[in-house]
Amino acid sequence: MTCDEPNCQAIAVYSDLNCILELVSKEMDCVEDEYHKTQDNTHAKINLKERAISLDEIYDRISDLIEVVNVPENEPIKDKECDDDCDCHQ
Repeated sequence: MTCDEPNCQAIAVYSDLNCILELVSKEMDCVEDEYHKTQDNTHAKINLKERAISLDEIYDRISDLIEVVNVPENEPIKDKECDDDCDCHQ
């Protein structure tokens, strides 16, 4: 990877992890929908419950990783006005 910007790799990792988190979130929704459609007391329902638990764990761990690689460049722009002495413009 060639990048002249500071924290280039952290920015790229942050972006990729956010995309992965979005995919996991969509899969969690699909599993939840399927779980509610599946007949109770079946192996399929048990398997869906296990998948939901695993996806929830993956979601939590990816969220933790996102926090670690987050850099100021990834922070959303603040709408609040502030004085020039603050460090939110750096």
